[in-house]
Parts: sequence; structure tokens; C-alpha cells
Amino acid sequence: MDKISIIVPIYNSEKYLDECIQSILEQTYNNFELILVNDGSDDKSLSICNNYINDDKRIKLLNLKHKGVQIARNTGIENAKGQWICFIDSDDIVDRDFLQTLIRLVKKYNTDIAEVDFLYKGEKVRKNKEKVELYNSDEMANRLYSKYGIKTAIITNKIYNKQLFSDIKFDPDKPNEDEFIVHKLIYATKKKIVVSNQKLYIYRIREDSSQRTFSSQKLEVLQVFDERKEYFKNDEKLLEKNQIAKIDMILYLYYICSINKQQELKEILKNKFKEEYSNLNISLNMKRKIKYYLFERYPDFVSDIIKFRQRRNYG
Repeated sequence: MDKISIIVPIYNSEKYLDECIQSILEQTYNNFELILVNDGSDDKSLSICNNYINDDKRIKLLNLKHKGVQIARNTGIENAKGQWICFIDSDDIVDRDFLQTLIRLVKKYNTDIAEVDFLYKGEKVRKNKEKVELYNSDEMANRLYSKYGIKTAIITNKIYNKQLFSDIKFDPDKPNEDEFIVHKLIYATKKKIVVSNQKLYIYRIREDSSQRTFSSQKLEVLQVFDERKEYFKNDEKLLEKNQIAKIDMILYLYYICSINKQQELKEILKNKFKEEYSNLNISLNMKRKIKYYLFERYPDFVSDIIKFRQRRNYG
């Protein structure tokens, strides 16, 4: 059996860490190493890790000074012995068939990347008959700008051939690490990427999520759309989708700044919108035309609409 290295970056996760580790140890696929990377936690996270390492030889603990999740993930990769890499966040959990499903998919379809779907903690979803689809790099990139965008962009619901990380690393200067690396991995493989509809990764929305801890550094996520241009240069439709997605992200960030009462950042985003919108030479549908027209004149009104939709979608 192929060995899987599971990398779990940990920073002050004492409230959720036990549940996360237990879900990994209960996997139906047993040939894995669990690399716990303690990123300088100052709560009881380290103590919780120490309670596990003596009981299961598959567990490895790495202790770092606090440098961020990007460094923690890179350190985990450097110490990984498996042919395959998975990332699991320390406040999330996984279905017991998470690893078994992913390794089955990459072996059956001879791929470097496999993806499963995710659900939110507390969401009740019964397993449906599995549906599997194969995508080349451009097709997978197109999913970033569709209803599948979130599940495509996140790094944790996938398995990767370790060789993909030979020349690709998480950037410690980028706070939105998933968005800045996923397109690089998509284009690093020359094989089809396999996607399953099985909801096997359970994502937890924490009270200290980005919506509640937003800072000016988060605006750097807009740079990802500029980086992706180089990867999409041979696909005009992807370039158009990327341009529209950047403007839509500006509107979303404006909404986040509004609920955090960050007026200065709102002004920055209004200027960024004007710059991007003035350079837009794409035919827009009527719904988007109206949305951009309203934001140009009444940005707080559009922000309130986004706020209403967020409450409707997530309670």
C-alpha cells in the first residue's frame, strides 16, 4: 500500500484538536504518517499532541516558533516520507473513508491529484452514489470560477503526489495561502485531475474566522488574480472569468470591511474597483452590469445586499 503523509498545522487549536486527530486515527486506510506541526501554540495544543505521540507510532510531532500556517505546511512537506500528501486543518475533521477514497481515486485513474467534496460542521448530508469526473488543467481552473469554486480553491479536500511540491512551496508572505498555490498545483500535473462528489471533509467555521479578524493584509488576495493570468494566457475565456472574479472579490472584500467598520480599507477598495472596472473590456450580462453600476454609485447598498445573501446562505 502507498504511504500517505497527513500534514496538520496547529496553532492554538486546543478546543478542536482532539476531535481532529481522532478522526484521522479512525481512518479505514491505515498506511499513513500523521505529521503534527505545532506552530508555536501558547495554549494546551502541544500538551494534547504529546498525549498522542507515545500511543501511535504513525504520529510525528514537529515544534516550530510561530511563523504561520504556510511555514508549518512547508515544514511538514520537507519531513514527509509518504508518496502522497494530504493537508488537514486542526479545527476540521474528516470522514473515516477520506483517505481510502482519495488513494483509490488516484490509483484507479493514474492521477497526481484527487479531490472530494466538503461539508460544513453540523450540516447533515447522507452519502449519495459516487459520481467521478476527470478534468485537465484548464478545465479544473474553470471550476475556480463556477459554483465549484470554493471546493476547487481549498487545499485540504485533496490528495497530491508529493513530487508536485518539488518546485512549489507555500508563500509565507501570502495570508490567503490556498488561493495562491492551488492553480500552480493544477498546472504542475500533466495528468487528468479526478474529482468525486463524496462529502468527506468536514470544515468548521470558527468565531475567529477571517470575517471577524479582517486586516489590510487580506487585500493581498487580489494579487492572486494577477498571478493566474500567466497560467491562463492561452485561454481567453479563462482570462475573462479571472478578470470578472477579481472585481467580484473587490465587492466581497468591501462587504467584509463594512461589517468590520474599516472605512479606510473601504476607500481603497472603491478605488481598486474604479481601476479594474475602467479597464474591463468584456461583454457583461445585465445582472452583472446592474450590480457594478450600483456599486459604482452606492457601494454600501450593494454591501448590504451581499450581507443579506450571506445570512440567507449560512444562517
